[in-house]
Amino acid sequence: MFNVKDHTIMFTVAGSRSYGINLPDSDVDVKGICIPPLVEYRLGILDKFEQADSPEHLAAFFTDLNEEEQVATVKDCLSRGRDILAPDGVIYDINKFFFLALNANPNILETLFCAPEDIRIMTDIGEELRNNRDLFLSKKATYSYRGYAFAQMKKIKSHRSWLLDPPTKAPKRSDFGLPEHESTLSSDEQNAFLWVLTEILKDKLGSFKLSRSTKEELETLDLYGCISSGIPDNVWPTIKDISGAPTEFIQVMQAERAYRNARSYWRSYLNWKDNRNPKRALLEKNCGYDSKHAGHLTRLMIQGKEIIKDHALTVRLSEENKALVMNIRKGLVKFDEVEKWFNSAEKELDKLTEESDLRKEPNRPKANDLLVELQLKHSYQLGRK
Repeated sequence: MFNVKDHTIMFTVAGSRSYGINLPDSDVDVKGICIPPLVEYRLGILDKFEQADSPEHLAAFFTDLNEEEQVATVKDCLSRGRDILAPDGVIYDINKFFFLALNANPNILETLFCAPEDIRIMTDIGEELRNNRDLFLSKKATYSYRGYAFAQMKKIKSHRSWLLDPPTKAPKRSDFGLPEHESTLSSDEQNAFLWVLTEILKDKLGSFKLSRSTKEELETLDLYGCISSGIPDNVWPTIKDISGAPTEFIQVMQAERAYRNARSYWRSYLNWKDNRNPKRALLEKNCGYDSKHAGHLTRLMIQGKEIIKDHALTVRLSEENKALVMNIRKGLVKFDEVEKWFNSAEKELDKLTEESDLRKEPNRPKANDLLVELQLKHSYQLGRK
């Protein structure tokens, strides 16, 4: 493969250090953007590249870190028994980076908006990209930032339920009134029904009078994924009415899905129990929830609101926001208060989105022109060397 560092146009310190909430034992996270050789990776079909994230590739960037970051990286590598001195992170192909940035991926946008003091490599092409970073801001941030924050809350609640009331045995089919050794409905039959149900619901949703923000959110929703992940018991009678399926079929379908979800829950619990980080486990035990996840969701909601309200993103937290995130991260705030704060932040974000004049979608045509221009410039510069 090509020399990634020679083709890197931007390389930054990321994660807790870029937010200003790193602790003495925090590792070093990095992110970067590179432009692969134009002929081989854009015009040809033999070579493909999306990102470099292995220690072998990231080791080349070790000397670009400052002294404190190098020391932290050495300590982290030694603690993990890793021979190669390299930070954790990713160097993205610029094409993939643009795709993720245009969809308001929080981990990607922060690379463009990080504080200047967190930049370790910046070429003139990288500078041109950074100068055009506002192209990537849009109301899509509402759904991406809230979605990432919601995922953190979901993990917190799952882990908290295991802390407070851990399951004690694996589920059996007989627990759900099902034959012990055979499925009454095959996976294909279950998936086919869920697919049909998804199409029916899409058709019905299209006929409803919904607010603009609700329609926008539904457009980004993976309806099939939501249905597949779990259907509440009280919803099945409605599904029977909507689908017209026989009562016996619905009852079996409900039991099979309940067993499937219970089995998945049990496996997730075992995986969590067996693979927990000891420090993280102690923190969860002391404060009753995963406060590190809670710190992440708090930061995400703060930054999402800023994008929608101010059309800007400040990656390094203000002293006030830093204090809030750090108190939560250290477990100094009770879970009920964190949940209350999150629910309030969600409502505020919805209100801000309704009132904001930030564009609904990013400027894709202009972003596309910029992407082509930057790649051609990079290729030209390399050709002159």
